[in-house]
Amino acid sequence: MDPLATVDDVEARLGRVLTESESLRIQALLADASAAVRGWTGQTFTRGEQTATLWHKSCCDEIRLTGKDIADLVAVDEDDADVELEQVGPNRWTASWSGALTLTYTAGWDPIPDDIVAVVAQVAGRALGVNLDASGITQESTGPFSVSYGSAGASGGLGFLAGEQ
Repeated sequence: MDPLATVDDVEARLGRVLTESESLRIQALLADASAAVRGWTGQTFTRGEQTATLWHKSCCDEIRLTGKDIADLVAVDEDDADVELEQVGPNRWTASWSGALTLTYTAGWDPIPDDIVAVVAQVAGRALGVNLDASGITQESTGPFSVSYGSAGASGGLGFLAGEQ
């Protein structure tokens, strides 16, 4: 999957152009940060076609597809017949069917929401400055000087700060 932010997004947040060595790492860090955000949220964010199969439940005929920007929903029953859907709310439809119902729909955002771009760019930019050999360190001391890192900093390059969560 494509990263949820770009090199330009990272540079805008850092306030500078990346060096040549940073430019070599940033694509991998953007992919890692995007995967971390997708894993944390359970969302793909990138607009694309998706398919889901539902089985009829005797308790209800409501279809809920939550947490996605749903468009172009098409439902087909197990006999390959189109099923008429009635939208009853955001990402909620009703329909009558028996057996399996295959839903094909377009979901995701285009463009990616600004807050998601910001989090991915911030995490990737922060990871750019983290030596992976130092991941997991919560405190360092040299002579009379010491520094402590919060749990996000100690979790390595892909730790989320509270505001990013």
